[in-house]
Amino acid sequence: MQRSIDVPAGGAAVIEVAAGERLRVVDPVGEQIGDFVAFAKDDLGERISTAETMNFNDWNARVRVGTILYSNRPRPFFTVLDDTSVGTHDLLFAACTPLFYEYYGGVTGHANCHDNLIAALRPYGIAAEDLPNPVNLFQLSEVGEGGAINVGPPGAKAGEYIELRAEMDAVVAVSSCPVDLEVLGAGDWVPTPLRIEVLGAGS
Repeated sequence: MQRSIDVPAGGAAVIEVAAGERLRVVDPVGEQIGDFVAFAKDDLGERISTAETMNFNDWNARVRVGTILYSNRPRPFFTVLDDTSVGTHDLLFAACTPLFYEYYGGVTGHANCHDNLIAALRPYGIAAEDLPNPVNLFQLSEVGEGGAINVGPPGAKAGEYIELRAEMDAVVAVSSCPVDLEVLGAGDWVPTPLRIEVLGAGS
C-alpha cells in the first residue's frame, strides 16, 4: 500500500515499511539534510549501523546506487535502488545535539536531530542511548588531507530523492536537520521540509 508522510522543517517523522517495499526520501525544496535512522520492526535492538555499512561495502564511505545499508547484527537492511541527487550522503557524523549548538554556536535550547528523532520514536520506546548514528541524506562530507572533514552545501535540488528497498520490516525515522548555519557563523541557511514515500515492492 502506497503512503507518505511529511517531515516538517526542522522536525522529524516516523513511518513503518515492510520488507520488499521501496522507501523514497524526497527533498521538495532542495538543499536540505535528512538524518535517517531505522530499526528492525520485530526486534528494535537491531538498528541501522553506519560503521557496519562501511565495513561491508568494501570499506567505502560513499552511499550510491547499489550500496547496501547494514544493521548492527550485521545484516542487509536497505539497498539503494535509485538516487536522483548528486549522490552525496554522509556516514560519518552523529546527529546534532543540544551540546553541538552550545559548542559551535554558543546557544542553548536549539532544535536538533537527536531530540527530534527520539521524540518521533517515543511510541516505540526508543531511548536516547538506543539511537544509532544516522545516515545523513544529501549531506556532502569529504575527508581532507590531515583528516579534517569538510562539509559542503547539501546536494539535492528541488524534487530530487533517494530510493531504497527494505530488506526487512522496519521502523524508519527521518529528521529534517534544523542546523542553522547562521548560528555557526556561516550564512543564512534555513531548514525546509522533506517527504517520506513508501511505494510498492521493487527489485
